[in-house]
Amino acid sequence: PATCIKFALNMDLCGGMPDVVVSGINHGSNASTAACYSGTLGAAEEGALNGIPAIGVSIDSHDPDADFSGVEHYFPEIFTMLMENYPVGSGIYYNVNFPDLPVGEIKGIRVGYQGIGRWGKEFLTWEDAKIKMADCPVTFGKAEETAADEGEKMYMMVGEFIDDERNSDEADHLIVKSGYISVVAHRVDGTDYDEVKRLRSLGLEKEFVL
Repeated sequence: PATCIKFALNMDLCGGMPDVVVSGINHGSNASTAACYSGTLGAAEEGALNGIPAIGVSIDSHDPDADFSGVEHYFPEIFTMLMENYPVGSGIYYNVNFPDLPVGEIKGIRVGYQGIGRWGKEFLTWEDAKIKMADCPVTFGKAEETAADEGEKMYMMVGEFIDDERNSDEADHLIVKSGYISVVAHRVDGTDYDEVKRLRSLGLEKEFVL
């Protein structure tokens, strides 16, 4: 997805810089740790790298017939609010995640932070993965026809999310789990400035005599 944005900009497919990059709607949550691997957010980040307002949008469902009524109803309001108040030149891009709920059951909108967590037991044999993901046709689909060559063994990455006890109820994945739409501001600059100060205070910086 990031390459799609690169190609559009480099080949001038938009007739100049676009007004905004909206990436998605992705099947599957891109909250918490998923944001680190997300192609949807990669496209938004590429927009932000080029000074373009950018928003990634996802829904917490892998169902090919997912109920998008909540996105249809509420995203225009979110989009308008973000665009009318966008911090120009900031390198910020937004991560918007919708719960897997019909429009009438979504509780509201919450601004949060990227949740902390990791993935464990990530690789299952193909056979075990098919059993675990039997109700997830998006994951398999034509993959049902895939077979290993002689001497090969196939695996699928379908791990289990391990939550972190440091998360508060403002963590984006917990916001979505509670039935709210989460909005998180990400930044292209991933520097931890407090840690930079701490490392300097430890005397890590040195001048070598050449």
